[in-house]
Amino acid sequence: SEKDKESRMRLLTRITRFALRLIACGLGVTLVLGAVAILVAGFTSVGGSFVAGQLASMLSTPDRQITIAGTGPLLTGDLRIESVSLADSKGRYAEIRDIAMDWAPLDLLHGRLTAERVAASAVRIDRAPLAKADDTAEGDAGSGFALPVEIDVKSLDLPVVDLGPGLAGRDIRLSLSGSGQAVSERIAAQLRATRAEVLDAEATADLIYAPAENRLRLKGEVNEPGDGLLAGLLVTLHREDVNL
Repeated sequence: SEKDKESRMRLLTRITRFALRLIACGLGVTLVLGAVAILVAGFTSVGGSFVAGQLASMLSTPDRQITIAGTGPLLTGDLRIESVSLADSKGRYAEIRDIAMDWAPLDLLHGRLTAERVAASAVRIDRAPLAKADDTAEGDAGSGFALPVEIDVKSLDLPVVDLGPGLAGRDIRLSLSGSGQAVSERIAAQLRATRAEVLDAEATADLIYAPAENRLRLKGEVNEPGDGLLAGLLVTLHREDVNL
């Protein structure tokens, strides 16, 4: 009958409205939770530490472990991290302390990571990491890499870079500054290194690295006394001064 049809239509309308309201409510709750998650993760130290811990776990492997400690808020534009350490089965081989990055979070929406300044109070590299069994195979089959975002670091400031005997043959302290850019499968960097204990030791380098093209271009100048790091690596017979 007509009354039955009208009743069914009213019931269907009510059910539809209820379903739409339920969906809208669910979407609203999801958006609110998402906004809260972004605020907590991006604008609080607790959230920053949680995200950093998850990232370290994702990047770590059974052969190499990454530990990130003391992470501040991620999306305030002035990221601070107390320390990042790298270890393998023999223990820790590198550590970076007091990392500071002044950057523009909104640039990520355009696929770019733009940092006005990246700095660290101290970098310590005791030795090279242990080689994995599949490193050679991966190197032979390597086809380059592709970055998810473009990277532009306008200023790099590392006043203390300590290289241990396991890496350089003896303890050596450097200061490193410069800038760098990475776009897709290409990395470019402009670097300057000095040694506090050797006034005449200085190196500058302008490099472009494109692994997909199997291309590395390096332009540099090195001035260092005969007892310096570069001379030691070259193992010159009479340890003459090096000027390249």
